[in-house]
Amino acid sequence: MSGCLQGMAFTLKERQILGIHGLLPPVVCTPEEQKVRVMDNVRRFENDLDKYIYLAALLDRNEKLFYQVQLLHSLSVPLTRSLP
Repeated sequence: MSGCLQGMAFTLKERQILGIHGLLPPVVCTPEEQKVRVMDNVRRFENDLDKYIYLAALLDRNEKLFYQVQLLHSLSVPLTRSLP
């Protein structure tokens, strides 16, 4: 299934069709909102180890979002300020 890594981006209809309604938080967020939230969370960490742990957990939970954030970050930030 191509969209199985959407996390909270599943619409209500998709959640019902897949039988996952009630298994995810009731809020539906767009992929763009998810990317902004992840980057805000990463920026809150003061050291690289905490950033790494957060991003490793994101990779385990939502691989598609992890790589979208990596791509977004690499396009918008100079190489000197890259993620760990």
